[in-house]
Amino acid sequence: MFIRRDVIKMLGLAGIATVAGTRTSFAQAYPSQPITIIVPYAPGATDQEARTLARIMEKTLKQPIQVENRAGGGATIGANFVARSKPDGYTLLYVASIPITVSPYIRKLPYGYESFRPIAQGTQGTHLVVARADAPFKTLAEMLAYAKANPGKISMGNSGGTGGATHLANEAMAAQAGIKLNHIPFEGLSQSVAALLGGVLDLATGLPISLMPQVEAGKLRTIAQMGAVRSPLLPDVPAFKEAGVDLDLNVSLGLYAPHDLPKDIVEKLASTMKEAVASPDFKEYADKVRTVPQFRGPDEFAAGIEAERKLFAGLVPKLNIKVE
Repeated sequence: MFIRRDVIKMLGLAGIATVAGTRTSFAQAYPSQPITIIVPYAPGATDQEARTLARIMEKTLKQPIQVENRAGGGATIGANFVARSKPDGYTLLYVASIPITVSPYIRKLPYGYESFRPIAQGTQGTHLVVARADAPFKTLAEMLAYAKANPGKISMGNSGGTGGATHLANEAMAAQAGIKLNHIPFEGLSQSVAALLGGVLDLATGLPISLMPQVEAGKLRTIAQMGAVRSPLLPDVPAFKEAGVDLDLNVSLGLYAPHDLPKDIVEKLASTMKEAVASPDFKEYADKVRTVPQFRGPDEFAAGIEAERKLFAGLVPKLNIKVE
């Protein structure tokens, strides 16, 4: 039996193409190695949320997910590390939006808003304002009255440093309330809480996960929350709007990647995170720390981030914050 040479050549090329295609598919399979999620804050709050999600997501992705804290610079050090990373899905960022939507407006940074690709939102919570138990005010109304009568006398801790999320939230609150506060920067919320318990500070702002245990122990007192309305998980804590302060600052935590991450990887990470956020394990965690699981996919998440960027683009110049 004779086979023409041109047929043999075609069969050979087809075989080579098949092998090459198989190799390409193996090379492009994601994930094929461990993933690192950077949390640009000191340990104690956001990293716990990221670790909880990571433990659930790695079951689906079949790869280990390591969560690494890289604090400093109002969360910009960790954000810059991710912005400069290879857009391959193996180095991600879990963060509140401020280092992406606001920080580029108030300091010189090697990255910009356009350096990131939003993948998905995981939770939406609220900044909680607490006071030391022996502060000269017990309620939101009393705090505002005291601050107006004593400009600059109330000291308020800004965890995450100057230009960080809580600093900006505190500045926005003071501006909307028409009061002057003495802002003191701390690297992380745990340090701010320690200063509060030691009598060095009057107020501190942060996520409920790090503040409510001290409140429930009687060592701190809740003053207000910065969302537009009371959180269903903190029904006894008033919102600033109840005292006539026009403030609506929620904390949206989510997953980001370097801007050029391929769409198929974005979609795979988003779908995996959607499952994780909806899982009973994550709901149990969220209830414990008083935050609300709220998944938003890539398009919806990106639209919300863009809306926030536009809001702060108009607000930041009024706050007169500049960090070099």
